[in-house]
Amino acid sequence: MSVVQKNEEPKKNTIAALDGVRAFACFCVISYHITHLTAGEKVWGISNIWHELGVFGHLAVDISLSGNSGVTLFFILSGFLLFMTYARSMLFDTSWPEARRFYLRRIFRIWPGYYVSLLLLIIISNRSYLQLANFWHGKQSFLFLTFFMDSSASTYQLINGPFWTLAVEWQYYMLLPLMALGMGWLVRRGTFKRRLTILLFCLGGLLLWGLATRWWGESWQLYFMPAKTNGVLKPIQYPLLAGAHPLLPAGVRNFLLFFVYGQNGKFMEDFAIGMLISVFYTIAQQLPEHPISRFCYKSSRYMWFLGLAFLFFAVVWPDVPNWFYQAPFVSNQQWGEYFYPWVGNNSPLAPYIGAHNWLSEMPFALGYGCCMQAILFGKRDLQWFWQLGWMRWLGLLSYGMYIWHLPIILAYNNIMQPFQHSINNIVYYGLYWVLVVVIVIPFCYLFHILIEQPWIKYGARVTGKKVTKIPPVDVPEAVAVGSTKE
Repeated sequence: MSVVQKNEEPKKNTIAALDGVRAFACFCVISYHITHLTAGEKVWGISNIWHELGVFGHLAVDISLSGNSGVTLFFILSGFLLFMTYARSMLFDTSWPEARRFYLRRIFRIWPGYYVSLLLLIIISNRSYLQLANFWHGKQSFLFLTFFMDSSASTYQLINGPFWTLAVEWQYYMLLPLMALGMGWLVRRGTFKRRLTILLFCLGGLLLWGLATRWWGESWQLYFMPAKTNGVLKPIQYPLLAGAHPLLPAGVRNFLLFFVYGQNGKFMEDFAIGMLISVFYTIAQQLPEHPISRFCYKSSRYMWFLGLAFLFFAVVWPDVPNWFYQAPFVSNQQWGEYFYPWVGNNSPLAPYIGAHNWLSEMPFALGYGCCMQAILFGKRDLQWFWQLGWMRWLGLLSYGMYIWHLPIILAYNNIMQPFQHSINNIVYYGLYWVLVVVIVIPFCYLFHILIEQPWIKYGARVTGKKVTKIPPVDVPEAVAVGSTKE
């Protein structure tokens, strides 16, 4: 049985599986940070893994260090969930979502947890930010308070590493009603086919905008800006952009970089993929017998395996040649001659999908997008895991866990470092996960109960529920089933 029930009224909890997907995204990020901290001499050190597990060990390293792609999945989820009511209104003339209500719901969901966490982390370990009389600290504090800490090298990944992604999310929230209004002006007239065609073109343009701004931003970062600071490595310069020349005055360039690109892009291509999936989901809700809906149902299993293929490629492509490094049938000379030219930054793919390059998000975004669509339209065997009670519960806590896991893990790491050489590698790594279960999750549960939940409930009371239904323009009313509930 698919999440989208054919010929049934969709209920508010019909996307329960996405709570589990949100938990998965959060644990991907946690896994990345734990693995990154224990890399080198510990269990995930590549030299240890190669000697102990060979190819499978190297694959384990690649998978564990790709957990930062959980951020990509979060962006896709946001694009999907928040654009759905706009897609329904554009395609089927349901009531247009009220901007005031949208912004208030986002404010009451995001602000309390973020600002409380920011204040506590500043008091605990970053007290210099309290010196507002100092112009430099005042400027940095202003960027953190206004969710632009992703746009300046002086605040990027400071105080708390994951904060920069909240800035990207918040900026998307602020732009979404305006972008949807522009799309709606183009889309909300004519037949359903015309509306769908124009909407898909708009979202395709948004995806291309994300890729174009990433290419443009990285080209400026590579050739006309100083190297990034705060431990963020400057990407390798490739001949593809060697002939680029500055065409804009420095002030205009810096202004555009700040708002359009920031330090690592605004990830609009990820949000656009989520928005595309929401269009297909909306059509399936309203018109379950439409050819697009039937295709989504029938192709769900193929989409699942296609998504896994994209993800597998995204994880292993830089290091597959390294798998043959210690193979008995490959000599060092053969490896250096035939395999080394394809490793990491030597690969011909590196200028495009390598770290920080303009297509770097696409393999993961396409993989997660295909898998998410498979879960939404697939049968029970594709959904049951994501709908488990404990997965949904962890998904409920994912916002707090995403904010707090790294500060807690870093504090624990400072305590454990003196003992790292006297503890078995596997035990040492496992203790970090014990910390997550015993400390991080209970702490974030209390954080959710005391900080997040009261404000979410208050926001629901302030905004209320507004549900109306207007039949589609060119589709018989009896065929169009569904509701406008968020």
